[in-house]
Amino acid sequence: MQTTPVKANQKIGRYQIRSELGKGSMGVVYLAYDPQLDREVAVKTIRLPEGMGAAYSKKLTHNLLGEARLSGRLSHPGIVKVFDAGEEGGQAYIVLKHIEGTTLAQMLANTGVIEREEAAHVMEELLDAVAYAHDEQIVHRDLKPANIMIQADRRVRVMDFGIAHVMAGDAKSRAVLAGTPRYMSPEQIQGLDVDQRSDVFSLGVTLYEMLGGRPPFLQEEFNALREAVASERPAPLISLNPNLPPSFYQLVERALSKEPDKRFENAGEMRQALLECADDEVESPDQTSGPSPRARQAILERIRERVEKQGDFPATSQYIAKVTAK
Repeated sequence: MQTTPVKANQKIGRYQIRSELGKGSMGVVYLAYDPQLDREVAVKTIRLPEGMGAAYSKKLTHNLLGEARLSGRLSHPGIVKVFDAGEEGGQAYIVLKHIEGTTLAQMLANTGVIEREEAAHVMEELLDAVAYAHDEQIVHRDLKPANIMIQADRRVRVMDFGIAHVMAGDAKSRAVLAGTPRYMSPEQIQGLDVDQRSDVFSLGVTLYEMLGGRPPFLQEEFNALREAVASERPAPLISLNPNLPPSFYQLVERALSKEPDKRFENAGEMRQALLECADDEVESPDQTSGPSPRARQAILERIRERVEKQGDFPATSQYIAKVTAK
């Protein structure tokens, strides 16, 4: 079901639409006015998959609104507050506190790599908000730069709690939800059960992208991406950014573990690890120019893995194995 565009001065429920703020894979967000409480709000319409029957569409809408209202009980400065949820002419919508700022996705598109101190700040505030939700036994399931808002005062806000929980249960919905499947955990992208450790993986992908300038998985075709997320190791972060303290590489590597048991248990544990490594110093290279020995090692390891996976050039693979063992 496609969302029907709403023009200025039209209404959704009691909310008077003023302008469109943006649109994504799951719907359109509008700036609106709430006459009852005399305040501006953000109204997000939810796009349901096409081709489902009326009865199932009604059930999915009911579940979406219930989950949105449940997430409305979350009260944390780093989580965008849900004020209301409703349905208008078969169109589900959620009413949120209006936050001015830019998404992390927009910031990354403009700047590429984010400096370590700023990336650590964003991630610390993000982890604090998600840790609160995890303590409340709520898993986000759709953490990605597009759902992270950065305000002018550098405060970080997380959006869209609750929506992914309902959409992920339906095969057709997953196609809508998976507008950015490269941020999903291996278990989520394979349709398996997820818990707080799935959010940890998504946070690891986000931190990798902030520090490395690109996501760890670049495949465009969904099946290839699913295979990569589920079973392939990404390029080591150190090969993209050799100027970080060792503890940052270790933190990202643990968050991106394919096996949930090897990741941080939740966002709170990951946040503590981030705080512990924030003051670490960068390793001094043995040479005045070029990558550090650690970076060269990581690059060679990556080359060896790719050569071995191709199943050819055995002599080259053996040679690289000797070099990386030194």
